[in-house]
Amino acid sequence: MESSSLDIRPAELEDLDAIATIWARGWKEVHEGVVPDALLAHRQSGTLRHAAEERLGEILVAARGLEIAGFIIVHRDEVEHLYVSTGARGAGIANRLLARGEALIATCSSSAWLAVVEGNARARHFYERNGWHCRGEFLHQARVANGTVGVPTMRYEKQLR
Repeated sequence: MESSSLDIRPAELEDLDAIATIWARGWKEVHEGVVPDALLAHRQSGTLRHAAEERLGEILVAARGLEIAGFIIVHRDEVEHLYVSTGARGAGIANRLLARGEALIATCSSSAWLAVVEGNARARHFYERNGWHCRGEFLHQARVANGTVGVPTMRYEKQLR
């Protein structure tokens, strides 16, 4: 999939199933063996679809026609999630989504932040290549069915203006 043929636009209700599928597959791929099993069990397509529906107004999708290739969730000054479907990787889609997310954040904040699970080396390198700087570790309390579970996480920040 060529990134030049993409339309980056606000997510719509019709996009939720594709967003949840990309999110669930991508999340499991990079977090299996890195986060507690309780969190893996909780992060399934159904729970992620519900989470995406709750954040619908904060999601941008990369679409080519009716096909969703990836998405970014931006909440205030935070890049919450960024995923690209397996078949669409390597075409610059993540870079374009991140740039749009950063531009959106820059309208209300001079800096942005995001969290990356400590063991997710691919994501850490991606953000570092895009000008983000690691500011240290914190214990993220991730929601699960019966409460929260602590996940060692790295905080990244970037000056936007």
